[in-house]
Amino acid sequence: MKTQDLSEFASGMEYDTQYDKHYEDDIALIQKHITAMCARSLLDVCCGTGIVTIPVAKPLDNAVGIDIAEGMLIHAKHKAQGLDNVSFLHQDATQFSLDKCFDMAIMTGNAFQAFLSDK
Repeated sequence: MKTQDLSEFASGMEYDTQYDKHYEDDIALIQKHITAMCARSLLDVCCGTGIVTIPVAKPLDNAVGIDIAEGMLIHAKHKAQGLDNVSFLHQDATQFSLDKCFDMAIMTGNAFQAFLSDK
């Protein structure tokens, strides 16, 4: 499979400026599921800048976001300073292993398209 061009994800700040208001419905839906499931932990695959991870993590004991784009993670970590229940890891979502179970796993936005090819 061809490797995705990650240059558009170099600046987390630019990404947030462009997309931060596009996730409000996703955040509300995930928060409802967290409550309904009594979830205490969450994995956000392809978390980007933590646009979703950070607000949904508030009631959780632990939230982990993984992403392949280091620029996005740098910004996510900056935004999450002072939150002891959130962490962000540089991982390739196609081959990661955290050796940990989570109550809920999410992937929002258009992240799933990175796993597809024209074939």
